[in-house]
Amino acid sequence: MSPVRDEPSTGSQPEVTIRKYRPEDRDAVRAICCETGLLGNPVDPFLADRDLFADLFTAYYTDYEAASCWVAECAGEVVGYLLIAAHPRRYAWLQPVIVGKGVLKACWRALRGKYRQNYLTLLRWFLREGRKQVPKVPPRYAHLHFNLLPPYRNRGIGRAFYRIAESYLRQKGLPGYYGQVLSSPRRRTEAAYRRYGFAVYDKTPFTGYRGLYDEPLTNMTVVKTFSPEKTT
Repeated sequence: MSPVRDEPSTGSQPEVTIRKYRPEDRDAVRAICCETGLLGNPVDPFLADRDLFADLFTAYYTDYEAASCWVAECAGEVVGYLLIAAHPRRYAWLQPVIVGKGVLKACWRALRGKYRQNYLTLLRWFLREGRKQVPKVPPRYAHLHFNLLPPYRNRGIGRAFYRIAESYLRQKGLPGYYGQVLSSPRRRTEAAYRRYGFAVYDKTPFTGYRGLYDEPLTNMTVVKTFSPEKTT
């Protein structure tokens, strides 16, 4: 476990370390997911049911593939996470089950009057449009998901996560990995990922945040394929 920095430390910032995920980190991972789930911001304007949101986006990793997870820690606090689905077939089978359970949970809570009207609108969007707005994914590739609390961004932690993920997945013999991200004309996410060696595998318009953002959003699958390692 070693410090992660963009540049030599001046002593002004506490050191951040990256370590393997432990079961006691689960609540922190779920909280960070909800604090960063809306384009890097708290998810509450989109879905204030944080328990449901965290289930959808972290439960597979923490509950079924904890061995492929890492966390970033600073002064004893978990400030970010790296979650990998390194078993593509298992992920492809279990994640829809988790989503299905989440939808049933949301329907039950809606019937009991626990959701405001905007929740019902969101649920209708998911059932009518949401499933059609998920871009295709490459077969046999790992899935990667990570997030950092705002004070810990732009400190080299994301790059360290990528290095860890690529070393781990190469050892497992996987051809590469993918993630799914939202892009817009203003965010220019597609161009940024291309600069870091990713290719856009598929993309589709995304309307789930309608009313929250005043520009069109695109849901993209970005893929990084490993090149053969050189031997001497």
